[in-house]
Amino acid sequence: MQETNPTLPQTNAPQNFQTGSLYVGDLESNVTESVLFDVFRKVGPVASIRVCRDSSTRRSLGYAYVNYHRVEDAERALDTLNYTSITGGKSCRIMWSQRDPSLRRSGQGNIYIKDLHESIQSQDLYDSFSQFGNILSCKVETEIDGKSKGFGYVHFESVESAKRAIEGINGVELEGKVVHVFEFQTKKQRGASNVPKFTNVYIKNLNPKATEKDVEEKFKQFGKITSLVLMQNKTINKAFGFINFETSEEAQKAVENLNDVEFMGERLYVSKAQKRSERLNELRKQFEQRKLKYQDSNLYIKNLDDKIDDKKLFELFSQYGNIISSKVMKDENNLSKGFGFVCFSTPEEAQKAFVENGRMHFTKPLYVALAQRKEIRTAQLQAQYAHRQMSKGPVPYNQNQFGFQRNPQNNYFPNNNRRYQKNQGNQFNNNNFKKSRPTQNRNNVPPHTTVQDTRLTNMIQELKIAPEEKKKNVIGDFLYIKIEEYFKSSTHPINDPGKITGMLMESLDEQELLNLAEDNNELIFKIEEALSVLQEHVENPENQN
Repeated sequence: MQETNPTLPQTNAPQNFQTGSLYVGDLESNVTESVLFDVFRKVGPVASIRVCRDSSTRRSLGYAYVNYHRVEDAERALDTLNYTSITGGKSCRIMWSQRDPSLRRSGQGNIYIKDLHESIQSQDLYDSFSQFGNILSCKVETEIDGKSKGFGYVHFESVESAKRAIEGINGVELEGKVVHVFEFQTKKQRGASNVPKFTNVYIKNLNPKATEKDVEEKFKQFGKITSLVLMQNKTINKAFGFINFETSEEAQKAVENLNDVEFMGERLYVSKAQKRSERLNELRKQFEQRKLKYQDSNLYIKNLDDKIDDKKLFELFSQYGNIISSKVMKDENNLSKGFGFVCFSTPEEAQKAFVENGRMHFTKPLYVALAQRKEIRTAQLQAQYAHRQMSKGPVPYNQNQFGFQRNPQNNYFPNNNRRYQKNQGNQFNNNNFKKSRPTQNRNNVPPHTTVQDTRLTNMIQELKIAPEEKKKNVIGDFLYIKIEEYFKSSTHPINDPGKITGMLMESLDEQELLNLAEDNNELIFKIEEALSVLQEHVENPENQN
């Protein structure tokens, strides 16, 4: 007779999931590991958390894995946090992490529910179907704006539970609508075609002189028309309209045969009529595809001399390949902001252009890197910060934990006793650290020559003679002083130059740090990015313990 271990507590966790690992889905893009840690640690000790991210952009993919030390804590998190909002937006969806994908792919125990009332959400669906057995996953499909699409899925642990649910709910009225429940089938099993079914056709680029009779004559050759309406677009002096056919086959033929065909002097655009949400989805997909296509071909060029305009930027980089677009960014006074973008047709051409990084053009060395959007840079900084938080385990938050060098009393001191600071004759004050463009060149004084340049020049000279392993610290000492000056004129609740310096030192390479040392505006931008990451953590009272 097999003995049972009386020390093991009994749980309601499904038999296949005897680990404390949870899948957390439907997350908003701003949810990071540190945010999830703050939420899930309230239930019990968390072993690890990982937000899954795109390997190229580091943007969140909208789901994460949370691992507890004990199964009981994971089960309690599933019961109390499922379908709750993490950041005040949409609700998250939590289920047991299924390491073996065969169960998901088989579709066994999965059912499809349609004709749902628009007020029924995932939590309501879960409550209605949980009486039939353990649910692995439950979701009502929604539009981008959160409105229900009227159907959903419930995946049970066992086929028997799914069959009981179909028998018990199919044909039952929920919130005033009779719902229909079926065993889930893949598109292949349903014999579904990739060609969408539709009867309503959208036409644009019509000649404004075209009448309904003209259009009907053109389209009726493909089938019986049940309705037709034309409208004028006075802005572009063109007409558009909608035609509804009796069958989807007739509508499909009209689209295939008349799209991009000339009619009354205009080339028609004919396609399936779409809802606004469908159009937005399609545009979003096209935009994402374009971004993905050029994400390794679009270069960010910084430290541009004021003499470099769009034409000179194009000429400078055209030797490396076919340029899709190039632009120097300008302010409201049409003056160069000192940076721009060059997009090549292929990643290989963009890689060739990296040889320009550090090369002198006019009076400045260029900085060349792959272009990134602000939210991606912020996501990378958040991920690095969260990784360090998680590696320390569930310890109280300490504002001094990010400085890149400290003495034993946890006070920050740069390597050489702040050699660039006030011993330079008290030349530096808070006014030197303002966002401003350099004044126009007067009396043949080189542009950008300020009191700060003397200190910068000294730092660059020391950088040239410093050993390779010490160069980053030389720049770090210089940045610490500038960041300290920033906080003297800042009212931000966080005032820790050591922490911010450490975050920048960890997340940027030597060349990027040197560019920050030369560009106050860019440094302020990076400081504010780092502060926004820290502020999220500081505002949580539990992190002050």
